[in-house]
Amino acid sequence: MSPNNLYVYHHGNDCLAIEKSLMEWMRKDFGDDSTIRVINQRPRSLEPDDEGFLPDWDLGINVDKNHLNEERFLRIISFFIGYAARLKVEFVVGSYNEETGFSEDITFIESRSKLRKVVRKAAPFFVL
Repeated sequence: MSPNNLYVYHHGNDCLAIEKSLMEWMRKDFGDDSTIRVINQRPRSLEPDDEGFLPDWDLGINVDKNHLNEERFLRIISFFIGYAARLKVEFVVGSYNEETGFSEDITFIESRSKLRKVVRKAAPFFVL
């Protein structure tokens, strides 16, 4: 199986409340790095569907497997632990494989997350 790509997205329904700050911080921290794609895919409508669910809103980053090494992985996770603490929100760390189309949420980053714990859970999914 080929190595997986990394994603880290906001996990929750409060994207509107954090969008401006998070986008500003991500652009500052990752904007000069063309190998990290800052993602902000807003839904057309922010209204809940008939079952009361809010539409998906992708807000975070994608990193191609060819541009991921241990140092970058640690840097990315560290930044998102800081974002979670400042914004009091949660992020999901996951992997996706472009060849198979398979994606999987691996672990979560909260405001009190420890770098070592997040890395221990997520690193085995990536070739570092």
